[in-house]
Amino acid sequence: MRLAALCLLLGFALAAPVLAQDGITGLFDCVATPARTVKLGSPVTGLLAEMKVRRGDQVEAGQPVARLESSVEEANVRLAETEADAGEAIAAQRQRLDVALATLERSRALLESGSVTRSRIDELEAAVEITRLDLAGEQRKAELAAQELVRQRAMLDRMTIHAPIAGVVTSVDTQVGEFVRQDSIIATIVQTDPLLVDAYLPTELWAGTKLGADVVVEIDRPEPVKLKGRIIVVDSVFDTASNTFGVRVELPNPGSAIPGGQRCRLDLGGE
Repeated sequence: MRLAALCLLLGFALAAPVLAQDGITGLFDCVATPARTVKLGSPVTGLLAEMKVRRGDQVEAGQPVARLESSVEEANVRLAETEADAGEAIAAQRQRLDVALATLERSRALLESGSVTRSRIDELEAAVEITRLDLAGEQRKAELAAQELVRQRAMLDRMTIHAPIAGVVTSVDTQVGEFVRQDSIIATIVQTDPLLVDAYLPTELWAGTKLGADVVVEIDRPEPVKLKGRIIVVDSVFDTASNTFGVRVELPNPGSAIPGGQRCRLDLGGE
């Protein structure tokens, strides 16, 4: 879409830039296009199980748009959740360690009286260390299980396609039941707030055209209106054939009230 708009503008420039008035306050032909067009794909292959949006729907960034069949991934998450629930095993090992420590302390108290031999103390100390190692092993297993749960949840999340931007769904390109490859297009989302306004100006105006300058864009649909925008791009290379240079204006479009993809007029006076 943006390429078509630029080609259209280049055609205007080659024909002759339209300057309604003399000087910086002239009106120039321009085209207002969406800021971004995103063709949604999938990071994994699979069967499309659910399409959550339709053509014309407004979506927010991060909103689920489609879901692939994910029964295996869901089962893997449930299994990982069970394996990550290691609280009982760790609690049992801690209880064993507490008992081993208590037994060792009592035996040490009896060592001086001769009721317990030194070799028995050595055995109890070894038992305490073994129990500590067993507890550390259970804790490591719990950490690994928690990491595996995170991995399985991430794999499940990849089965849901989210909108990367806020905008409007302009097409649904894959239907429920179709197989989705990694090069498939599931849907197309267009961001129309802000709009990007492109125009070609005579090179005589280049020195006076500054980044960040306010300009006015006249748009006819849905009704004639003048909107204030800001210059965000000024080309530093001229088109020698038409003796023009390109500019781009960022035009706020709250609520996407102004349709993108329409011709407009650019007033550099900014009044």
